[in-house]
Amino acid sequence: MEQSAQMSIEWLCTQLCYRFAYLLDSGDFEGMISLFSHDGVFDRVGQVLRGHEAMRAAFQSRPKVTSRHCVTNIHFLNVQPDRAEAHVYNMSYHAIGVWVDKPLVYATHNGRCIDFHDHFVLTSDGWRFASRTARVIFVPQDWHEPPTVARPAS
Repeated sequence: MEQSAQMSIEWLCTQLCYRFAYLLDSGDFEGMISLFSHDGVFDRVGQVLRGHEAMRAAFQSRPKVTSRHCVTNIHFLNVQPDRAEAHVYNMSYHAIGVWVDKPLVYATHNGRCIDFHDHFVLTSDGWRFASRTARVIFVPQDWHEPPTVARPAS
């Protein structure tokens, strides 16, 4: 494969990773789901969601949170004309409630370092995630799972 073709594929797949974080943090779950192939798999730290309908059902029950997924260190392991594979670092912060104009202090106590192992596929709609596997690598010493029920924003 020519270097320019490989660079183009890597750039397009990198944009998928950034768009995924932006759409998830914006609460645009339909947009986020559309980044997966129709039979795509999203493994959310052991919760394996197969296909758009399973992803949609899982995100409908997500509590109202403010989140930021900071994406970095995208390293491509394999690039082919119709598929690619990458390893991605992500620092994730969540806070119960919706950010308006003041920092949400809770978010500073639950940052997690997550590794994504991504497989991309070229579809008739362009590049999409064939699978995305998330694994937590680091958590703060005082880590606790966020509540599963949304609290009203203060």
